[in-house]
Amino acid sequence: NEEVEKALSLGEQPIIVTAPIVRFYLKKFIEQLSSDVIVLSYNEIDPTAKIQSIGMVSA
Repeated sequence: NEEVEKALSLGEQPIIVTAPIVRFYLKKFIEQLSSDVIVLSYNEIDPTAKIQSIGMVSA
Protein backbone atom coordinates (compact mmCIF):
# COMPACT_ATOMS: atom_id res chain seq x y z
CA ASN A 1 0.00 0.00 0.00
CA GLU A 2 2.93 2.35 0.66
CA GLU A 3 4.13 2.01 -2.93
CA VAL A 4 0.62 2.71 -4.27
CA GLU A 5 0.36 5.83 -2.12
CA LYS A 6 3.82 6.87 -3.29
CA ALA A 7 2.79 6.57 -6.95
CA LEU A 8 -0.45 8.46 -6.38
CA SER A 9 1.38 11.26 -4.55
CA LEU A 10 3.68 11.62 -7.57
CA GLY A 11 0.63 11.92 -9.83
CA GLU A 12 1.36 8.54 -11.41
CA GLN A 13 -0.99 5.66 -12.24
CA PRO A 14 -0.01 2.74 -9.99
CA ILE A 15 0.62 -0.39 -12.05
CA ILE A 16 1.84 -3.69 -10.65
CA VAL A 17 3.69 -5.93 -13.10
CA THR A 18 3.89 -9.59 -12.19
CA ALA A 19 4.45 -13.06 -13.59
CA PRO A 20 1.62 -14.30 -15.81
CA ILE A 21 0.89 -17.27 -13.55
CA VAL A 22 -0.05 -15.08 -10.56
CA ARG A 23 -1.62 -12.11 -12.36
CA PHE A 24 -5.24 -13.28 -12.10
CA TYR A 25 -5.04 -14.00 -8.37
CA LEU A 26 -3.09 -10.85 -7.57
CA LYS A 27 -5.58 -8.74 -9.53
CA LYS A 28 -8.52 -10.22 -7.59
CA PHE A 29 -6.73 -9.56 -4.30
CA ILE A 30 -5.76 -5.98 -5.22
CA GLU A 31 -9.31 -5.20 -6.40
CA GLN A 32 -10.53 -5.81 -2.84
CA LEU A 33 -8.09 -3.19 -1.52
CA SER A 34 -8.05 -0.51 -4.19
CA SER A 35 -9.59 0.27 -7.54
CA ASP A 36 -6.73 2.66 -8.35
CA VAL A 37 -4.23 -0.08 -9.20
CA ILE A 38 -3.74 -1.81 -12.54
CA VAL A 39 -2.25 -5.31 -12.50
CA LEU A 40 -0.48 -6.56 -15.63
CA SER A 41 1.70 -9.51 -16.48
CA TYR A 42 5.06 -9.10 -18.17
CA ASN A 43 3.53 -10.68 -21.30
CA GLU A 44 0.95 -7.89 -21.61
CA ILE A 45 3.51 -5.12 -21.98
CA ASP A 46 4.79 -4.12 -25.40
CA PRO A 47 8.54 -4.78 -25.51
CA THR A 48 9.11 -1.25 -26.83
CA ALA A 49 7.17 0.39 -23.98
CA LYS A 50 9.19 2.58 -21.66
CA ILE A 51 8.65 1.65 -18.02
CA GLN A 52 9.83 3.55 -14.98
CA SER A 53 9.97 1.61 -11.74
CA ILE A 54 9.24 3.72 -8.67
CA GLY A 55 9.15 0.89 -6.17
CA MET A 56 8.95 -2.81 -5.51
CA VAL A 57 6.27 -4.77 -3.70
CA SER A 58 7.36 -7.81 -1.71
CA ALA A 59 5.74 -10.23 0.69
